[in-house]
Amino acid sequence: ISRLDIGERCTLRDVEAAVFPGKTRQILGLSALRKAAPFTFSIDPPQLVLANCVTDDGTDMAAPTRVAASQ
Repeated sequence: ISRLDIGERCTLRDVEAAVFPGKTRQILGLSALRKAAPFTFSIDPPQLVLANCVTDDGTDMAAPTRVAASQ
């Protein structure tokens, strides 16, 4: 995937995703998490905090990006 936008303030570039046959979901591999590392994953509440995101224009984020799960 050449560009992946996560939330409103995080862009990851050149990441790999696994594509499964049929109508299952695609998943991101460790290459995406490695680019945003260090990261924190929480179960309760469901949340992913990415420390090394860049903005759309390529500048580094000053603060970690939080991505919360919703139903």
